[in-house]
Amino acid sequence: MDLRFDLKKVDKKITAKLGSPKKGEDRPSEAKAIEILQRIRSLFHYEYISAYRDVASERFNASLQNVFEKKLREAFTHNKQAGAPAGYRALTRAADTIFQESVKQLNPVLNTIVKSVSSALVHSAAANIKANKEDLVEWIASKAALKLETGEHDEEKVDAVEVGSGLQSSLDLALRRTLIDSSKKVILAIDEPEAFLHPSAQRRFGRQLLSKDGFEWEKLIITTHSPIIVEEAEYIDIIVADNQKYYSSSKEETGRYEINTAFLRGQGAEMLFGNSILLVEGEGDRLFFEIIRRRLAADSKEAQLDRAFVVGVGSNTQFAPWIRLLKSFKGASGNTFFNFICAVDGDSATQISESFRKASIDIDADVRRAFQTVQGHFSSQHRDEWHKTIGALNQLCKERHVPSRLMVGDLEYAAINKVTSNTLSELYNALNYTGKKDAHSLMYWLGSKGMTGNAPSDGNKEPWRRAKMGQVIPLKQLDDSIKSVIRAWFKPFSVGRAILNELADV
Repeated sequence: MDLRFDLKKVDKKITAKLGSPKKGEDRPSEAKAIEILQRIRSLFHYEYISAYRDVASERFNASLQNVFEKKLREAFTHNKQAGAPAGYRALTRAADTIFQESVKQLNPVLNTIVKSVSSALVHSAAANIKANKEDLVEWIASKAALKLETGEHDEEKVDAVEVGSGLQSSLDLALRRTLIDSSKKVILAIDEPEAFLHPSAQRRFGRQLLSKDGFEWEKLIITTHSPIIVEEAEYIDIIVADNQKYYSSSKEETGRYEINTAFLRGQGAEMLFGNSILLVEGEGDRLFFEIIRRRLAADSKEAQLDRAFVVGVGSNTQFAPWIRLLKSFKGASGNTFFNFICAVDGDSATQISESFRKASIDIDADVRRAFQTVQGHFSSQHRDEWHKTIGALNQLCKERHVPSRLMVGDLEYAAINKVTSNTLSELYNALNYTGKKDAHSLMYWLGSKGMTGNAPSDGNKEPWRRAKMGQVIPLKQLDDSIKSVIRAWFKPFSVGRAILNELADV
């Protein structure tokens, strides 16, 4: 049975109902819905800490005043004088002294006033303080302030409402702990705790939140746009939210929680904020495609392309765990959230096919045979047939919706084999190449196996060189096998004509 609420902005009243909405239903709340709501409130204590945008936040200041007032009220309202703590007795004596002294100071003034009035009208007067200890508590709390020293630059301390929003979130969490009714189950919701926090402070605050740090709750809900906060979480606790839909990590991944948690450190955490993921073999490939993505996003001004992300899995045998991780985030209907594509060198047909098997991705018999054919031509070192069958395999994968594309030869070969002489000259300078001035010599120097099927043992495979290649080479001069990778990667986005033109054949 659903418990639902309707908030009307006009009169700011909430209506509580049970069950699914009915057309034309009346406004008043249902008694049973109110009863359930009251029961929930008796069992749970809910605290929400919003993301701060104003360093003089009224909400934060209100939290601070509530803590001060609560503590003072507790001190002033001890039930019995006997056995009362020294603080209670001292505060009570001080309050009585303030009231008594105030009356003492006001009475002479009033007596002077009375003497100037006819005795027939007024016989005498006395001051009366219309206040009690609770009023005094409220006044003291309103005047109290929290002063902080956050570094050598503010040794004289600054007011807490003047510090950054992220620090306010940390302070607010600590303040709320003192207000929570520990007899109830606590639900704590925090919105964007990373706001205005330095990355190292985000990590520290995220760790503090997720480790509980001596603070027990029934449920903790954190919304965040920070991969640093995500890194501090466990895989099983992460939910991806997109367009008011939610994709939970899979409980079916039992036995892999620790593996998936390990992957969600570093680039894996940032990956969760994309929705089309390119998986490549190593860091050099990652930098190459990331540079191209940035170029396309900047030139086209297509904001969607910032939702594309590239991950280096480590080697051509390490795709399966990442594929399983991406597939594991599912919506209520069982649909997966992430689109992904695997880009591998032309000699990795067997490895990527095996990765699909391990990750439980079904590929039909025609595609399996095509993978085998590519690997066979690579092993026999029939270069032309090898390159030709890679193109045929990529086309078949596109038609059969298999998330894989092979680069002709390898990344170096596919990136350089169609470039012009002017582009080659730029590459020589950008890569610090001083050898024989032709494309094949440059490829071989970079460690390519694309010409012969064999790579040199001393190839210059530093990742930064791949980044330079991605920066220098015009997109139209890239081999179509690389263009097919980019097209598949960007498929979920309605990319503009300018991008398609950039990817067109020369």
